[in-house]
Amino acid sequence: MRRGVLEALTAARTRGLPQGLATSDSRKSALVELAPYGIDKFFSYYSFGDEALRPKPDPWCILEFSRLTGIPADSILFVGDTPVDEATADAAGAVFCAVLGGAGGRRDFSATTMTCNDPGEIADVFL
Repeated sequence: MRRGVLEALTAARTRGLPQGLATSDSRKSALVELAPYGIDKFFSYYSFGDEALRPKPDPWCILEFSRLTGIPADSILFVGDTPVDEATADAAGAVFCAVLGGAGGRRDFSATTMTCNDPGEIADVFL
């Protein structure tokens, strides 16, 4: 688990913000990896790679989260670490923030993309 992830998730939950998880991983592998951290208590929506009707970069996961929560897509913050995540957010019209140090580096994202080095920074900037 990356440093700052639990802090950002806790800050969003404390503020009553609905949270979702969209991953290319299968349900089984994602939950096995995240379960030791109690991650399931933060999310009301999941989009797993082996279950999504249309995988990223199709914006389906964001649009479905929007539909289920009633939050307009352009008011959703989509956090990711790959250019595919950025393309997914762009296609949905969502706000995107790249977490560096994962799968993508600064040079992998568009020049205007907001970035952070630690997921904990997300709470400082957006929450």
